Amino acid sequence: MAATTSYLIPAGDLSLDERRSMRQNADAKLLSAATKLKIRDNPDDLCIRDVLPFTDFALAPAANNEEWLMAGPGVNGTDLQYFASQLAVERCVVFFGLWLGSVPYGVTRVRLTQGATSAQIRSAYQVEKLEPRLEPFGYFNEGVIFIRQEVVRIMVMPKAAFAANTLRLGFEARTIEPIGLVISGPSI
Repeated sequence: MAATTSYLIPAGDLSLDERRSMRQNADAKLLSAATKLKIRDNPDDLCIRDVLPFTDFALAPAANNEEWLMAGPGVNGTDLQYFASQLAVERCVVFFGLWLGSVPYGVTRVRLTQGATSAQIRSAYQVEKLEPRLEPFGYFNEGVIFIRQEVVRIMVMPKAAFAANTLRLGFEARTIEPIGLVISGPSI
């Protein structure tokens, strides 16, 4: 059995077609999981969309409604729980990239973990290599999927102390759910 690998590919190292392929692969992974879990019998009854941090992960909005803003303060060299959220019965999520949205960048490592504690590591990424890039965005070499009722937990390792609501770290993530849970299906 081959080991699972996890690493970041800087967005600038990928062509536009390769970036598009990353999103398509994430969507295919979601559809496959939803089909196996029998979330709906008919794939046409499912909706794949970008995640909404406030809605899907219960991230509390900042005063200015910025998304992906860390509510807690960070301490140098100490893991910080960014968020933990249990997925609904009829939802799966795939993470396929991340971006650094604050200058200076205050995070050295990001771990996506599963379960009540952060001990079950699904993937880990060293993000400092994105800092010197013109586009501080990276894609995961493969999407990290969480299926229904799993607890999604994101842990970060600050490389410098920061105050609450001053650091932005965002994720490229997609979710699949039955049409109508959060958004409606197209009208004909």
